[in-house]
Amino acid sequence: MTALADIAELGAGAPFLGPWFLADGLVEQAVTIAAPEAGTLGCPLRLPDGMQDLRWLPPTIGALGYAVSGPDAPVDILALRNAEGVALFATPGLALGHFRIERRVQSRLEVLMNRLGETGPRPVSLTLAFPGDADDIAAMVRPQGDSATLEALGLAGSKGLVHDFKIPHRLLDTAGINDTVAAILDALRERLSIKIGDAPKVTSPETAQTLLNLPGRSANQAILYAHDAQGLAIDPGYVAALFARLLDAHPELAPPALALTATPAICPVEDWRGIHFCGFAGGALPEDTFARVIVETEKDGQRTGRPAEVVLGALEPDAALRLAAGTRPLRLAQVPKGRFRDNGAESLQTLFTFWDGMDAPDRDQVRVMVVDHEFLLTGQDRSDAPTGIQDFDSARIAVAPGRVGLGVTGFAAGASLVACLSQGEGTVATPWLEPSVGGPPASLGSFQEADLPEGFNLQALREGLTIEAAHLRGTGVLRDGAVQNAAALVTLRLTVLEGGDLPADLQLRPLLHVLDRQSGRLVRRMCGPARLRTDPSGTGHVAHLLIKELPTLSQDAEDPQIGFDLLFPTARGPRTLADLRVARPEFVDGAHVTIAAPEDTVVAVETGRMGPGLMQNAGETLVLLRADGPVLLMPDAQTAYGPETVGVVLNSAHSVALLPPDGRLVQGPSLAPLTGAAVQTHADDGGGVLGRHRGTLAVCDATACLGGAPGDPGLMQVSSPADPFGQDAGEDVAGVLSALIEGPAAEPMRQALRAIQVPDTFDLVADAPLPTTPAPLAADDVNAAQVAILRSVGRGGEGPQAGVVLPKIDTLGIIDALDTWLDTQEANTEPEVQTAIRALRTAIDGQAHRARAAHRRILAMTGLTEMRDAVLAAIGRAEHHVVIFAEALDLEPDAGLAVISALSARLAARPALEVIIVAGDTAVAIDKTHFDPDDKDVSLEAWQNRLGSNRVHGVKIRAPGRVQVRQYGSLVAVDGLAAWMWPGGLTRWGLLRNGSVGIGILGDVVEGGSSPLVVGTVRAGLAWHLGIPLPDLAETIPDIARLLGQRSA
Repeated sequence: MTALADIAELGAGAPFLGPWFLADGLVEQAVTIAAPEAGTLGCPLRLPDGMQDLRWLPPTIGALGYAVSGPDAPVDILALRNAEGVALFATPGLALGHFRIERRVQSRLEVLMNRLGETGPRPVSLTLAFPGDADDIAAMVRPQGDSATLEALGLAGSKGLVHDFKIPHRLLDTAGINDTVAAILDALRERLSIKIGDAPKVTSPETAQTLLNLPGRSANQAILYAHDAQGLAIDPGYVAALFARLLDAHPELAPPALALTATPAICPVEDWRGIHFCGFAGGALPEDTFARVIVETEKDGQRTGRPAEVVLGALEPDAALRLAAGTRPLRLAQVPKGRFRDNGAESLQTLFTFWDGMDAPDRDQVRVMVVDHEFLLTGQDRSDAPTGIQDFDSARIAVAPGRVGLGVTGFAAGASLVACLSQGEGTVATPWLEPSVGGPPASLGSFQEADLPEGFNLQALREGLTIEAAHLRGTGVLRDGAVQNAAALVTLRLTVLEGGDLPADLQLRPLLHVLDRQSGRLVRRMCGPARLRTDPSGTGHVAHLLIKELPTLSQDAEDPQIGFDLLFPTARGPRTLADLRVARPEFVDGAHVTIAAPEDTVVAVETGRMGPGLMQNAGETLVLLRADGPVLLMPDAQTAYGPETVGVVLNSAHSVALLPPDGRLVQGPSLAPLTGAAVQTHADDGGGVLGRHRGTLAVCDATACLGGAPGDPGLMQVSSPADPFGQDAGEDVAGVLSALIEGPAAEPMRQALRAIQVPDTFDLVADAPLPTTPAPLAADDVNAAQVAILRSVGRGGEGPQAGVVLPKIDTLGIIDALDTWLDTQEANTEPEVQTAIRALRTAIDGQAHRARAAHRRILAMTGLTEMRDAVLAAIGRAEHHVVIFAEALDLEPDAGLAVISALSARLAARPALEVIIVAGDTAVAIDKTHFDPDDKDVSLEAWQNRLGSNRVHGVKIRAPGRVQVRQYGSLVAVDGLAAWMWPGGLTRWGLLRNGSVGIGILGDVVEGGSSPLVVGTVRAGLAWHLGIPLPDLAETIPDIARLLGQRSA
């Protein structure tokens, strides 16, 4: 048993538990918490007869604030919900005392609850409400007529409304208190338990006398409420009983200095056991859901079942929860910690049992979240009368279980692609793919990360610095008298300096100076990293920098220069050696080489590896250092590639669909002869730019990979924008979203990939393979999720019929049974249409899987906005927070996108909703010429200004030297439970016009009311973009939002 003295040493974080009420100053005058009201879970107080005075005591260490209800109440108050998910205190007329448990106490109490096996909600706050206004509260905490106290309490102001919790809510984070407030607090400290100076500035059971002193009339009308960290309602009687159970197990939690005449108890409670049923993230449930959820209990030897209600109370032990079959697919999870379950193919299977008869507590509550996961992830509902896309098997957006791993960096995307291709036969589709794409090579782990010594005189390096540049043969092209896409190998030599040497393996980052022709300003582009090594001559250090894609230059230009900065790592962040220059080398025509001679010296520029016969690792650029100048080395044998690369795992069992546009002027070795894979290059189909697919999609066996970027080795890195050093090989500091999906969800991904790979509709249908049935996932897989496969296709962007037959077909009726629609179309008088429909029937040949291929293709020909629809619907259901990682943004001049409108509407409907948007200072659309030619770059501030809320927190993606950092792919996470990811931006082209395959996921596992899969990805992305080590970032999204709000303030 932990000693009481040890707990006391925790100070304001000590999890002491004390009694809640005193009636007329006597503990013997017991106040009993009644059973909760079904709609609110609020509890009346059963008071002793003739009671004159009720004193509300602090239940543990925490902060007290006062408020009155109404639409202008503080956000913390408006965030509190009733059992049905509706704001509890939005209507005027109630006076409120709101007590919030101190954060460290919350954490320690949760540890103790877990040890006792408690599975119910975790309490964070208690609120005592009674009819009244600010004057009524003031009368209970101050002498009458003391207006200064009223103001200090936050109760002064227009209409007597509370503007903030001033005592002691702010004192937890405030170092000093002004003299006026200090004097008021000193006068009230016996009542409010506030200490000034070195004493604790919190309300605690050790020092408290009263939180509120209610006269009998107010106490008789008072209702006590409890809530968790998300503002969801909890039975206060359950909280009191829970604290009593904790106190029984740990008597040392009783405060040592309570001036009571009896053994401390928490508070008597009436017996009650109940289940609170809620929707996604605590929101409301549709009425027709309750009839399908059956709770079965036994009494007097008879087991009976009754349908669920929002709060189903007075339950007997051994309650069994079952789910009846119905039109909508439902999944249920006990929260805040549990796992989503469903019936599978059965009906009324027992999903949960509660309260074992031998050990059932007399007062307890559990919460069960019920989610229509298909509706949640797709935004499309099912109905008893078929009217929508989800009502027809052949048209339905597929939702299936899968094991999901999400990544936020280029190396993570490369590793996912390699892992997928390693599974066996399959296909990959992408605008381009090079064999040196892959995961981080093992050799990167051998480098010791080094920083410049503290106080190192960086400017002194100029004195001993020699810079040479040579054209890298095998790059660039001379066209129309101008050199385009050339690369230079820049060699830096540093002599040994007096007063200190540079550490071994020091990493450098060059920033190339580039003129932005649109703005006329000089910008800096991040180039690949380099390693500073000891010069073989022994006279200093040498580093090789590769500067790719030099600006186009006329062959007749006089004295052209390459300007760049050098970034050096230090313990306090990057330092810059600015404005270095070297003569731009002349273009030397010549091809790259595919094999190095034994006597050749090879350098892997980005990692600094040097020697003969180097293997090509992911993201590295190999250069031969020859006497007549450096030459690009691109191996054409699989044995020359590292084990973590596409060049090794790709083989004759794979096919590669290279999609338009192939924008690379410098190509790597041809994939077909190198790997044996069948490579097919696709031309623009039908709609041209409208039909171009973004990102990378691969499916092999029962594994799929989705990447937000093409297969570009320049993206293979993990360094963050704020700290562009580390285990890197890539040239671009860029975020790349990716997903590796295993299990049944890989099959609909395969179908989506075929739709991209096979442009001819009749071939797509006639050759459609029978769907595979991958093995089910392990029951305890923590990365298991429900996965929706969501397609975006611009109207006319898929299928050769797009430009000829489509305008003649009545596509408005396609949301119907396929046979019915075909019958209607066959009656069309256009001979061309009749011929096409008959050919389609022949291709289908009565096979369900072919019918699905046909129906989904016809839908795609008319245009698919499945991701846009899903994201808008998800935002419209957000309860607590939305996090957006945006490849690009626009301000939606047309009404088709409506993301800003959806966010604005939800911010207005949920006063406590927090929104985090991660994007560049100017979120530049990726490859605008190829994918979104008329989207305009829009700044993050423009979005924030349009949304007009201080609850919208922007995170700019910036690197040192004001280098713009690109984000490939977008992600929207809602309430830490579900997320949507796709290649492209929150733009018209990214969601309405280009083609892409994206996913929506709902994690199976719930911890703390959130999905570890979703929250882990959000935290990893924010840590990467902010340059913060992941362990140093707040663990919950609300805490991150709070810190971002404080930073902006």
